[in-house]
Formats: sequence, structure tokens, C-alpha cells
Amino acid sequence: MNRIVHVPAHFCEVGKHEAVDYSDSPVWRKTGYSKSVVDSVRLAEDLQKAVATLNHDGFEVVSITPITSGDYDFKAILEAGGRGENGYGGYGYGYGFSYTQGLIVTAKRIQAV
Repeated sequence: MNRIVHVPAHFCEVGKHEAVDYSDSPVWRKTGYSKSVVDSVRLAEDLQKAVATLNHDGFEVVSITPITSGDYDFKAILEAGGRGENGYGGYGYGYGFSYTQGLIVTAKRIQAV
């Protein structure tokens, strides 16, 4: 008997340091989450918990497979120009990137429960 477990990845928190009245040092405030950087520390902790639970339940991990997703962004600028201001010109750029969306843990039973 096998068991499959999904361990989701979470993005890192992003924020900024702000001055506050009650401290001489700036205080970091969360403003949201990254769109591309996975919180690898949390992912490792979540994976450890999943593996420990599987081991406790009598399973041995056979494989851990990353699930990769991607995203992109672009921008194009169109401006008047050219001969006699009758034409248009411009430029654009774009990029794409991938990130680990989560992990699939496959385990097999090693002892009867």
C-alpha cells in the first residue's frame, strides 16, 4: 500500500522597515508576499512534519518530487515619433520565471498497523 502526500510551498513575506515612536530602531512591517521567492525554511519544516507523520503511521518515503509552476510579466511602451511625428516607435520587454509550488511525497507501507 502506498500513500501520496502534497506539501504546499508558501511564498516569503515581504515588507519594509518603518520608524516608530516607541523604538530607536526601525520596525519591520509585512506588506504582503513575494510573487517569486518560496519560503524554503517553512517548506523544509512542512516536509519534515509530513515525513515524520508518514514514518509514525508505518510508511517509508520512496520519493519526493517538486511541483514546478511559472509566471511572467512584460511591459511595452509605444511613443509617438518617426518622420514628421506621423509614426510610432517603442520598445518592450518581458521575462518569465519558475518556482516550486509544492512537493509530492510518495511513501510505501513498511509495517502492518
